[in-house]
Amino acid sequence: AQIAAGAQAVQLFDSWAGSLSPDEYARFALPATRAVLDGIADLDVPTILFGVGTGELLAQMAGAGSDVVGVDWRVPLDAARGRVGMQHAVQGNLDPARCLAPWAVVEDAVHEVLRRADDGTGTGHIFNLGHGVLPETDPAILAAVVELVHRETARG
Repeated sequence: AQIAAGAQAVQLFDSWAGSLSPDEYARFALPATRAVLDGIADLDVPTILFGVGTGELLAQMAGAGSDVVGVDWRVPLDAARGRVGMQHAVQGNLDPARCLAPWAVVEDAVHEVLRRADDGTGTGHIFNLGHGVLPETDPAILAAVVELVHRETARG
């Protein structure tokens, strides 16, 4: 329905995937995830698969059929790329709690994410938080993060 309404990309967000062992994920979650992604494959929109606490599941998640694999803040993006493989873009992974810190800390954290994301493969990176926005986050900090990412990643 979201795609029919004009969504240009969709994300399958699996909040509990990280609570499973790799064997449990393969048995219980991966088949359902593949079915969902296969079910929308003909709708011609990019797909993102994201799970919380899924560092040890990233390779399996990469085999589920999405275009992009989201990475929470617990795994550095360069390590995550090694687990996901070079055929997928990655999304993430600024720690949402960092956005509660003074701007200098946030700025350093954004630069660290961008540095680790730039691996030269050309597979792509979507800058994002490594999970949701915490309720006490100042919206001005988020606006500054967006501005910084745009400035640092602008193609000339």
